[in-house]
Amino acid sequence: MSSNHDPDAAGLLKLGRVYLAGTEVAQNYARAAALFREAADKGLAEAQFELGDLYDDGHGVEKDVQQCVAWWTKAAEQGFAKAQFEVGAKYMFGLGIPKDFARAAHWFQKAADQDFLPACKNLAALYNEGLGVPQDSRKAAELTRRSAEAGDAQGQGTLGMLYLQGHGVDRDLAQAGQWMQKAAAQGEAVAQSNLGDLYRAGTGVPRDLDKAVALYKASAAQGELQPQVQLGVMYHQGEGVPQDFEQAVAWYRKAAAQGHDGSQANLGVLYQRGQGVRKDLTQAAI
Repeated sequence: MSSNHDPDAAGLLKLGRVYLAGTEVAQNYARAAALFREAADKGLAEAQFELGDLYDDGHGVEKDVQQCVAWWTKAAEQGFAKAQFEVGAKYMFGLGIPKDFARAAHWFQKAADQDFLPACKNLAALYNEGLGVPQDSRKAAELTRRSAEAGDAQGQGTLGMLYLQGHGVDRDLAQAGQWMQKAAAQGEAVAQSNLGDLYRAGTGVPRDLDKAVALYKASAAQGELQPQVQLGVMYHQGEGVPQDFEQAVAWYRKAAAQGHDGSQANLGVLYQRGQGVRKDLTQAAI
């Protein structure tokens, strides 16, 4: 939703965006800020948002979070969904202003009412934890479902976990697998790891260690810790893959580099035995 109190305001906004982008003219943040301010003073919500964004980044104006929030709030009060979300995020995470979960929930709800999906996800988190709103797992699940059904990969993966745990929804292992598959197909790393767990155990899906390993590798390649740990274990033990101590060492090292104590301990065992690495009792003791 936007406002258009003055026919000239839209032109000022458009010109400001030209200077902001620097594609048709030399980029000039100060000029963009001046144009946005003129349009914002005329009541144009998009311009108010753009000006707040410049204050947030310190482009063309001195960085000032209070000014940022003030301008974003003006836009939010006019129903501009992105501004409602950004103001909510500032309050939720205390980004330059004190945390205020109730205000965060207020603005996220406004944006969620306009189907602004990032607001649905953050509002779900507040309902799940009871921050700024009464704790309500079913409300959190409903909001998560909205994101998932709109195709948001993280929302799909989260909804899968809710079905797996029976948190805010009736436990349904088949639904858990289906939603995780949707998220994993979009490359969502956490969902790939969780779906790998399901295939490894045969929970909600037929047991398939080949698929588990493939999913773990896809997730681990994105830096996820847990699949790195699990791949180390599987190669160490020869579970679903030929036993390969060198591969076990490689995956344990990745996990240990992220601070995983169990992987560090397993590396120590392999160094002690000289499996996959040259025997080294000094390294084994680290």
